[in-house]
Amino acid sequence: MKRIITPQLSASNAGHTCEFAQRPGISVLFKKIVAALAIVGIAGSALAANKFWAGPSGTGSAPTSGTWDTATANWSTTSGGAAGTTFATSDAPNFGGTDGIFIKCSTLTSGTITNNNSYTFTNDAAVTVSMVTGTPWMIAPGKTVTIGTNVTFAFSSTGGTINNGSLAFGGTIIVDNGGKLQQTANQSMQFDGSGTLIRVLTGGLLQHTGTGSKVRIPNSSGH
Repeated sequence: MKRIITPQLSASNAGHTCEFAQRPGISVLFKKIVAALAIVGIAGSALAANKFWAGPSGTGSAPTSGTWDTATANWSTTSGGAAGTTFATSDAPNFGGTDGIFIKCSTLTSGTITNNNSYTFTNDAAVTVSMVTGTPWMIAPGKTVTIGTNVTFAFSSTGGTINNGSLAFGGTIIVDNGGKLQQTANQSMQFDGSGTLIRVLTGGLLQHTGTGSKVRIPNSSGH
């Protein structure tokens, strides 16, 4: 017989206790609802994808400067493809092609960021790029990422890692005047990689606001 547990209240000397009676017929529906919710969750997480910066009228291999938001089709789905798709929440952005590109950031949520070339992230108003839990920022050797005016890159929970556990990545990250790199959770702000360099310029901020905050810098150098 198919049964589901449903509560019935009864009195006791200590106040009210909860007893359970078993009723048939509803358990199948309940299981179907749970399964459906699980499928929705899996489908939602699967929507995140690799996106390659192309910029207005650019390509992944020959990008142009432009705006990073969730409305403008400045992205490609391939590393050398033309701009034609938008960035979705939690997508993993790849910034490559050429050095010297300027990105006007927006407030959004990002998956793992990979910089194979030197880019500057800036804005004329305060914005925050929030990193998905557990996602790092990977910067190629010899390349420099600059967090510029009004832009905050915020890690939370696990993650908070630049060049995560990789000797293949070891680029430079500059926090320029008005920029901010921060960890907001009770987790480490960690810098890995071989030769990783962290530079915080006058007016820039490297910040940890989580309880029990700590910064870990293995296999890297910084000042």
